[in-house]
Amino acid sequence: ADAGTTPSPDAASPAGQDPTARAEGASTETAVRILLVEDNAVNQKVAISMLKRIGLRADLAENGLVALQRLQEQRYGVVLMDVRMPRLDGLEATRRIRGGVAGDERTEIPIVAMTADTGPGAAEQCMLAGVDAYVPKPFTKDTLLTLVARYVTPQ
Repeated sequence: ADAGTTPSPDAASPAGQDPTARAEGASTETAVRILLVEDNAVNQKVAISMLKRIGLRADLAENGLVALQRLQEQRYGVVLMDVRMPRLDGLEATRRIRGGVAGDERTEIPIVAMTADTGPGAAEQCMLAGVDAYVPKPFTKDTLLTLVARYVTPQ
């Protein structure tokens, strides 16, 4: 899993990308439930805690393969996808979701990539895989909530 870097000032929309573009074309029926795809136990607890504070429920998938299964079983409003995970990484999982592996009705689900990789080309690599937004780790509660609010509304 990814570990400690400092977020960039414009973490919500890297390289001039509009992370809401795909979401606007998605179904207007948006679930409040979030799928958190993260293999690191500490990162899981932190993200789930942040989301619970504003009334959002997150289901957990510890890798991309489990994420594909969860997406087939349940409707989600947004996927928070770690990039580096064992078995199936977040970028390949995103490509498969966009390709219909999780179901044709899931190809447009908003996906937010979460990664400690802030090196040259990292954001572009995520966008090319099909994510809607990119957030470097560690992120603040405000950054996470701002991104999630683009796609779901707390109850």
